[in-house]
Amino acid sequence: SSLRTINECAFYNCKSLSSMNLPASLENIAKYSFCGTTALQTVVIPDNVTTIGIYAFYGSAVKNLTFGTGLEVIGYYSFAETASLGSVVIPDNVKTLGANVFYNSGISSVKIGSGIQTIPYQAFKSCDSLGNIEFSEGLNSIDSEAFNACKSLLSIELPNSLLSIGQGAFAFCYGVKTIDFGTGVTTIAKQAFANCTSLEAIEIPDSVQTIAD
Repeated sequence: SSLRTINECAFYNCKSLSSMNLPASLENIAKYSFCGTTALQTVVIPDNVTTIGIYAFYGSAVKNLTFGTGLEVIGYYSFAETASLGSVVIPDNVKTLGANVFYNSGISSVKIGSGIQTIPYQAFKSCDSLGNIEFSEGLNSIDSEAFNACKSLLSIELPNSLLSIGQGAFAFCYGVKTIDFGTGVTTIAKQAFANCTSLEAIEIPDSVQTIAD
């Protein structure tokens, strides 16, 4: 195949689409391409794909998701509202996550690759089933409400490279009992861990200069 791009809205709202085989030549999945595909459970992104557009799989039934090794950009809301989503590995090649990328999805665990320097606004907000997050060294900032209301999360282990934690980043994570801040955090924004009602003990590292009110 010589197909390079799946254009925007190509399979939008195709509610009976249950399987697909994307060609190795594919490089770009445009916005809204598979939005609303409520029977599509398995998605394998070929290695040559560099960009997944905004809302590309929004509201789909994807359960098994595999990203290719060449992926660099995952657009905002691209996997939001995917209630059946399971475990996800974000490859090291990925440099950019869009805001709300997995918002209110069923994601159960995530490994975030070393190419991600910033986890954006509400990226994983309201992911009720998210029980495990594996961060990589190289992450510098977690933006506002990035993991807000992840109710199944029990512990947080942050990398030493992390410098800032945004407003409400982990607020309303009712199940969190322990937090390891790492050794590099300098700024903790207001309400970053508000209403973490199960939190038992914390040790704030010497690197922290500001905890906002």
